[in-house]
Amino acid sequence: QIWLDESDNPYELTVAVPGYVMETRANVDISNGSTITEDFDLHLDVPCVDLTPDEGFEVTINEGESLTRTLTLINKGAGVLVYTDIKADSPWMSVSPTSGTVPPHSSQDVVLTVDASGLEGDRYYYGVLQVMHNDEVVGTMRVPVNVTISGESLIYLPLVMRNH
Repeated sequence: QIWLDESDNPYELTVAVPGYVMETRANVDISNGSTITEDFDLHLDVPCVDLTPDEGFEVTINEGESLTRTLTLINKGAGVLVYTDIKADSPWMSVSPTSGTVPPHSSQDVVLTVDASGLEGDRYYYGVLQVMHNDEVVGTMRVPVNVTISGESLIYLPLVMRNH
């Protein structure tokens, strides 16, 4: 219990607990001889990572071309999310940026580039993006990238010759 003088109204109350986000409540009025209760909803000061698309990528690309897709890192937590490295396990894909921070309750887009230069057409390629970050509950996340390379399509038409 804390005893406060009514003549100093209104009060500003701040609750600070190690490991939690500090919370402040302004304009708290007290009345002479009464008990005031203020509830605080404290949040752990940690990140909470999520991804979209969470199921990964399914893309079809023509032989020799490249395309981009967006991977969104979402921080649903109260602490800053730090992604330290996003690794592509195949030489035909890359990401940018590969590291950074995401403030609490916000998101950051990462661009995935798939480059089909040098890849054979009419084949399937599989890769994985590994996302390393500081959300200790979730750990390293793996995002599958499945690519279909369309080969050159040739259409043969019959040649019709007429004698006139």
